[in-house]
Amino acid sequence: MKIIQTIKFIIIFSFCLSCVKQGQKNKKIPQAKKELNSCLADHNTQCSLNALDYLIQNDRSERHTWYYKKAEIYQKKMKLCNKAVESYQKSLSYCSGKTCEPQTYYELGRCYFFIGEYDQAVVELDQLMGLSWASPNLVSKAKWLKGQVYFSTGKSDVALKNWLQLYEKSPEFSKKYNILQDMILAYQDLEDFQPAISLLETAQKEMSEAESKAADAKLVLLKRRLSQQPGGLTGRLKR
Repeated sequence: MKIIQTIKFIIIFSFCLSCVKQGQKNKKIPQAKKELNSCLADHNTQCSLNALDYLIQNDRSERHTWYYKKAEIYQKKMKLCNKAVESYQKSLSYCSGKTCEPQTYYELGRCYFFIGEYDQAVVELDQLMGLSWASPNLVSKAKWLKGQVYFSTGKSDVALKNWLQLYEKSPEFSKKYNILQDMILAYQDLEDFQPAISLLETAQKEMSEAESKAADAKLVLLKRRLSQQPGGLTGRLKR
């Protein structure tokens, strides 16, 4: 009987001790958040990482948030996309449903793109575009970036398909991100010069005087390339 009572006492004591320790940690969490904000305001990277490590260990309900912030520091301040990828992935592992921030997938896609893991970049961007709670603007950004990934891997036709869809459905976004120029480059790469010429002439209407002069020179080059193709003016003369 005494043994049983002793065991119960140990269990209760251990539980109470655990509660006390957790209470102490909970009191320190607001302090750690203040410290984090102070470190970020001072642009003190190591201080910020230390505060985030503490919050990751002790503020379990918000781990996805702290891992995301840690990834942001690695990506945007330290330019360490490999480390950022690891933290973004951990952020996603601690969230579910709408608690998962769509921006996380976009930033993962960007990081994979910059470190040359193009297939994985497409996977992350596709996941983002499949989220019903992602904003239309973020989905458009994902589609634009996906086009950049394909263009960088020599798949100009697939890149062009993404950009054409954006150009037709999101004219304001297309204007902001200068998607006409991306499309012109893709058409050039595919040696489809007539659409490239038409798009450049359209873009030229909103250019500054200096930009318009540069565009004139490019138009001359594109028209020359077009004329040298079979069926173009030079091609017909040669035959």
